[in-house]
Amino acid sequence: MGSAHIAVLSPGLLDELNPAAWARITRTRFTISTLYEGFSTSDAVSSAYLSQLTFSGAAIAIPIAPSSGIVASIGVTPYSRINYNVITPVTFGATAYTTEYVGSGGISLAYLGASWSAGSDLHVGGKLNYYFGTLNYTTKQVFADVQFANAEVLRATTLRGFGLTFGAIYSGFKRLLDLPEPNALNLGVVVSTTSYLTGSDERFYAYNTGAEMIINPMVAATSRLSVGGNEIALV
Repeated sequence: MGSAHIAVLSPGLLDELNPAAWARITRTRFTISTLYEGFSTSDAVSSAYLSQLTFSGAAIAIPIAPSSGIVASIGVTPYSRINYNVITPVTFGATAYTTEYVGSGGISLAYLGASWSAGSDLHVGGKLNYYFGTLNYTTKQVFADVQFANAEVLRATTLRGFGLTFGAIYSGFKRLLDLPEPNALNLGVVVSTTSYLTGSDERFYAYNTGAEMIINPMVAATSRLSVGGNEIALV
């Protein structure tokens, strides 16, 4: 909906972005979402079908005092995702090898929040966000000639940190502008604080001598990443 859902008030909508939208929920609601992607390809020689099932989030909202718009919610959802595998053939003089870049993992967001109606037209909410996850990066170098040792560098960055999100929805424009049924006009605002994630960075170097695989740990380090953003919608 192009983020317009952050200004929608509905008893059947559990919006994971704007906590103020929970104020109209009068019954316990839960949501679990996944994404299935399939890709089929074929030519004169062969065919293949590639598929992937991705978890997209889960949440539950429980009304505490529906007459006052007090609703509590808890949930978890992906915040970012890394998923790539790039293979590049290289020829250096008489030596041929391939370089492979692989990335996986990502950051997830778990939250705990509540909403409240400050009157019939103004609804507010807030939630505590916990960001966590591991980012995995691998670079491989594979030689066609057995005289050379294949090697790879593995890097795993584990991140975690907290942040806050505040939301508000004003639904009084219908009355102020005397809009006819079934027209309505709401203003929704979401503000998230900047969150600094800290964690550990582990790296390993592995190479194959032909007789054995040797793995050497590299120096571990700390990393820091900031996330956050604000949105406004008028529907």
